[in-house]
Amino acid sequence: MQNPVDDGSHNDAGGDNKNDARKKRISGRKELCSRRVQISHRAHAGENHRGVQERIERIRKGSGVTVGISFMTVHLDYWGDMHQVNTYGPERAQRITAVRDAIAHAIPYGLHNDAPITPPNPLHSMWTAVMRRAPNGNVLGPDQKLTAEEALAGYTRSAAWLLRMENEAGTLETGKYADLTILDANPMKVDPDRIKDIGVVGTIMGGRRTVEL
Repeated sequence: MQNPVDDGSHNDAGGDNKNDARKKRISGRKELCSRRVQISHRAHAGENHRGVQERIERIRKGSGVTVGISFMTVHLDYWGDMHQVNTYGPERAQRITAVRDAIAHAIPYGLHNDAPITPPNPLHSMWTAVMRRAPNGNVLGPDQKLTAEEALAGYTRSAAWLLRMENEAGTLETGKYADLTILDANPMKVDPDRIKDIGVVGTIMGGRRTVEL
């Protein structure tokens, strides 16, 4: 199994410069053309719904690689206020972590934290993707909200694909790792605003119960 190529970028200019560098690095190298490129963080990726797609196509064109994005959605909860005032401004801040755009353009996606910058709490990341609420209570980019199921996929099925592990993990199927997290509530059935408060009851690894809380 070939490991995916992982590269991080946060914003428009930095992302564009890295996109050009990625394209030059990948083009003409068969061992890289068969890999998947994962762009991490991607806090801001364009002024409109075509921004993400246009940047991805710049990498795809001429290289033939498959490109996905792993979004750090907790930007919204930790620094949404700051981005509105100091970084992007109130209008452009609506485009932070535009995961809905990625889904609309069939771009593979995942969600992640950036520990130790932020705590490694998947349920909190899922909550931010679903609610998109800044610390001041403002909702940034309501059109970019995910459903609970889509947010869960960002840590399971879709994330496994980004890691090139879709045949080993990400879904509960015969032949895949029996690694599970046991929760005290179903994130797809609770009030979306409660997703971050769901507790972990235990874990199972390799089919064996490893932690019980």
